[in-house]
This record gives sequence, structure tokens and C-alpha cells, in this order.
Amino acid sequence: MEVFVDGQVLHLDDYKTLALHGGRSKTDNLRIADKGHLEELRRFSETIRTGGDWPIPLWQQSQAMEIAFSVEEQITL
Repeated sequence: MEVFVDGQVLHLDDYKTLALHGGRSKTDNLRIADKGHLEELRRFSETIRTGGDWPIPLWQQSQAMEIAFSVEEQITL
């Protein structure tokens, strides 16, 4: 995955290596490929047990799905 910002490129390779290109270049090797799934499940289970706000609010989940469906529709035209 690559992100372009302020004349620089951030390149994330399988959540294991993060490289910055442009300006000053730098590469970090990450110890663990953490995609956040385990933390999300922990927070979700905690919310079910104790109550409170969901880790990701329902409106954001709905918005993400609407965006995904819109993108799919546009690329299949």
C-alpha cells in the first residue's frame, strides 16, 4: 500500500516494512505484522461484556460499506 503526501511516498509492505521516500528516506522493519484485528476483537468483546460505545461506531461501518459499494459499482462499469 502506498500513500502520497507532501511530495513524499509512504510504502507499507504487508504490515512488516514501512518505507518513506522523498525528502529524507527511511525504512523501518516492524517486529510484528499487526493489522489491528486482534485489538478490534478485544474491544468488541469488552463492549459486549461491559456495555459502552462500539470500537467502530455503526454509522462509520455503514459509511465504509456505502463507499465500498460505490467503488465496486464504478470499477465494474
